[in-house]
Amino acid sequence: ETAISLGVDAIEGVWDEAIPDATLAEMAKKHVAYVPSLTEQGDLVNLIEPADLQKYLAEPVPSRTISDPIAHGLSETGGAVGYNRNLLNKTPSLVELFKKQQERAADNVRRAQKAGVMIAVGTGAGNLLVFPGAAVHREMELMVKAGLTPMEAIVAATKSTAASLGHDNDLGTIEAGRAGD
Repeated sequence: ETAISLGVDAIEGVWDEAIPDATLAEMAKKHVAYVPSLTEQGDLVNLIEPADLQKYLAEPVPSRTISDPIAHGLSETGGAVGYNRNLLNKTPSLVELFKKQQERAADNVRRAQKAGVMIAVGTGAGNLLVFPGAAVHREMELMVKAGLTPMEAIVAATKSTAASLGHDNDLGTIEAGRAGD
């Protein structure tokens, strides 16, 4: 509520709590975008197991955009991925916490959309298992799983994201006179 009252343009990555209905109403009223960043929160659990990670890395966008050295490093048993994999395997309660956060984050997306809040795309790229470029596609996939239609996810990633950044006069849609004309 404080950030909205101070005039922010967007609220990003709310996973620890349900966004109150009054806050969503205020966001819609003041045109404050919601950037769920589902990849940043969820993919640690979604992709931490070797088989799930390798399946993701074989998909068309990740296979074209994630460098071979990074992909190779992800197949190793050590490093940050291995450390976190071991930690999660030893701490089932932490996995359950992450899964509850995923459910809450997806519910926030559904409720924000229902309240008329503009949903934009951000990913937290650079965090563990959140890869620049590929994460935008993954974010849209997770938005669809949360309840948006594929077209609503595309609009979130293009038109709404440009608007949330104050560039909706020149980016975000394909029209004469715009960067993507």
